[in-house]
Amino acid sequence: YPQEHGLRNLIEQKHLYPLTILSLLSQSQKQMLLENHVVLTKQLVDNPGNLDILELQQDKKARIIEEAKQVLG
Repeated sequence: YPQEHGLRNLIEQKHLYPLTILSLLSQSQKQMLLENHVVLTKQLVDNPGNLDILELQQDKKARIIEEAKQVLG
């Protein structure tokens, strides 16, 4: 709630965006990632192998990683 230390500011400063904001993932794909403790877009960028559990084609994985990078800025 404090101006400089509210949740929104912390998320933006630390780049802690939830993967649920990614438009290229379906609800079921997001749910599967969450069940496997992948919660943040940063986790996908830092370790693209986290997407392996979704059994996606390489081009789809690449597009998701690119979207995650764009979110992180």
